Amino acid sequence: MTLVATSPPAPVMLGARPLGVGRLLLTGAIVAALDGLAAVALHAGILHTMSPAALFGGIAALALGPDAPADRATRAWVGVAVHVGVAFAWTAAYGTAYRRSHALRHAVASRATLPLVAVAFGTLVWVTMSFVVLPSFGARRPSPTSAAFLATLIIHWMCVGLPIVTLVRQRAV
Repeated sequence: MTLVATSPPAPVMLGARPLGVGRLLLTGAIVAALDGLAAVALHAGILHTMSPAALFGGIAALALGPDAPADRATRAWVGVAVHVGVAFAWTAAYGTAYRRSHALRHAVASRATLPLVAVAFGTLVWVTMSFVVLPSFGARRPSPTSAAFLATLIIHWMCVGLPIVTLVRQRAV
């Protein structure tokens, strides 16, 4: 009798591996930093419409309403925390969709279509936040004629969609 060594059968993958906590934290932190810095650069540096403290304080005031801290610095730090939490939520949402959708994994497998997915996801985040989530807390919807309208959309393509799509793909494939 002859014994032949064979390798065990390859495991069947029904989907991509789940996004690990470390990758979720890293990606969410990168997105929060990029998006936050871009918002500060746009509103405080270019448009001169508000200071960084006012920008993040406004986020806290929207999220917490009358329960937002009265102290300006504390309110700004609470706004930063809310902003970071939102970045993690969008990262986790995309990671879940990526893991569950063969079509999405196939679309980002190509360098030609990955940027299109990033633009689509960045647009989804921007539209959802600008026209649904923030207005539900009392914020005004952006005006298509405002200077910030197109700039904030592009920021979401570059600072939210692209890093999330790219970093989730690198880990989960």
